[in-house]
Amino acid sequence: MPSSTATATANGYTFKSNSAGQIRTSKVSPKIFKEAHNQIYGQKHNDWRDDFTRDGYVVIKGVIPTERALGYRKRMLDYLKTFDNPELDYKDNSTWIAENLPAHNPHNIFFYYSCIHEDFAWEVRTEPGVLESFAKLWNTEELLVSFDGFNVSFPNRPDQPPFPAWPHIDQSPLKEGLQCAQGIVSLSKSSAEDGTLVVLKGSNNLVSEFFEKEVGRENWYKYEEDAYRFTQEEYNYFLEKGCEVVKVEVDPGDLIIWDSRTIHWGQAPTVDSHRIRAAVYASYTPRNFATDETLQVKADVFKHWLGTTHWAHDNIKPRLVTPILPDGSIDPRDRSEPKQPPELNDTILKLAGVIPY
Repeated sequence: MPSSTATATANGYTFKSNSAGQIRTSKVSPKIFKEAHNQIYGQKHNDWRDDFTRDGYVVIKGVIPTERALGYRKRMLDYLKTFDNPELDYKDNSTWIAENLPAHNPHNIFFYYSCIHEDFAWEVRTEPGVLESFAKLWNTEELLVSFDGFNVSFPNRPDQPPFPAWPHIDQSPLKEGLQCAQGIVSLSKSSAEDGTLVVLKGSNNLVSEFFEKEVGRENWYKYEEDAYRFTQEEYNYFLEKGCEVVKVEVDPGDLIIWDSRTIHWGQAPTVDSHRIRAAVYASYTPRNFATDETLQVKADVFKHWLGTTHWAHDNIKPRLVTPILPDGSIDPRDRSEPKQPPELNDTILKLAGVIPY
């Protein structure tokens, strides 16, 4: 169980966190989450919310007009070329190598250099169709958003063979019911052979049973952090229960929303892929899921251009990320603020927890 504390500094922000890197803050009453869960899972909606509760995920088509989504994709790709890296040529896959790209994690997620807060990322997060979809899910317009990264996946990268599946969930068994809904805003077309989200359809409704029967409640304390990676044997448990592996196919401007208890992972482009994937990760939860103390910490993290986890209202875990070059040295191009900061407005500041609704 994460318990020890340490002091850290990132982008000039000094904070105390536990051994998991989280800043401990007070929590709201579990009753609030139970009411929200029952409102979504406890009734028939006769719309896409029924797909969400049954399958654990849903694709909402065209929340952003196609041309505007493709415009965001272009800006994202343009951003990747602002690192004194003229060798990167989007028409030549031999240049799609780590030496020509800003630092990113092994799953093609970019969150270094304060890129989480680039203007195009915030414009995507505040798109009306995105906000309206999450407002419909949670039955409130008073939302918070995660400070999450974005994905650019290059097919057939010379230096990166496709990585294996990494099935996981992003909610601790200690938290009951739906408490986090994750989102991907797709800025490109993704088919089964491309980089995309993969889900175990219906696993959201079996996870509680799995932890009760296969892990044992007495062991749940080991999984306090909101992340659980499944072994092959554990993964097979869900396949034997009838869960279907679905490679989620989307078009530019589509939104994927999934329950954080749904087993999922990001798929690397297969050898048959010829598309560069572009997507923004954005999770939203109601403002009343967070205490005032948590909101203050969230606002501080925002003001220092730091990122967090997939959780918008909890788990404030500033990403202590120093970009490392392929040779192991620190990237001298590191940035403590976005290259192009967003134009701050009330919508952004409310979603970031800086000002009240």
